[in-house]
Amino acid sequence: MKKYFIEAALIFLSVLSAFFLESYRVEQSKIELKDSLMEELSFSIHEDLNQITEVKSILNESLDSAIYLMDDFLSEAKAEKKIIAQNFSKLRSMNVSYFPRDGVYNQLLTTGSLELIKYRDLKSKLMYVYEHAFSRKDAVDKVLDEFGWRSIQAASGKIWVINKLFSDEVSLITTYNKEDILDFFVSNDYYKSQFLVQFYSQSITLINRYINVINAIENDLKGILELIEYEIKED
Repeated sequence: MKKYFIEAALIFLSVLSAFFLESYRVEQSKIELKDSLMEELSFSIHEDLNQITEVKSILNESLDSAIYLMDDFLSEAKAEKKIIAQNFSKLRSMNVSYFPRDGVYNQLLTTGSLELIKYRDLKSKLMYVYEHAFSRKDAVDKVLDEFGWRSIQAASGKIWVINKLFSDEVSLITTYNKEDILDFFVSNDYYKSQFLVQFYSQSITLINRYINVINAIENDLKGILELIEYEIKED
């Protein structure tokens, strides 16, 4: 009887050990997947930060042009038409957008890896940026895009600019800032337009708002990068 009891106990322990080892293997596999996705996310965020730097550079140049055109409108001494056209050309790049890469974050969600993140601050920052901050950015994006296209079209009776397009350059971001002007038109009654002065004023407001939004996202992404390093080291 004692012999059967010992044999049963050994069988039970071996089954329990196998179950424990399998559970441990599965858990380690999940952690390895999570860490792998964390490394991919880190690379993706670095790419996003590079894109943000480029977008901010273009937006700041467009903002400077909007301010120049606004000041010129209100000053006694007026700029040459060519200078006006050059600044108007740069202002048209106000529609430039930052396109975040959210594929890896979506993988964290679908694989359940997000729930395995140890640092609560990292998890909450990821959810805030990818589910709230990006939505807010998209909302401002749409307003700026709609305002920019409609206003430039409405301004065409007073001013328009044709740029040379460099088709050999492949880029996610298309701007007018570095493109040569082929032709332009600035009407003789340009300074009598009440619409244009309002357009320049509102452009300054909206561009500043968008820059503030992506500045906040940039800071959050940098904070996430630091927390990802701690998260991977913990494992």
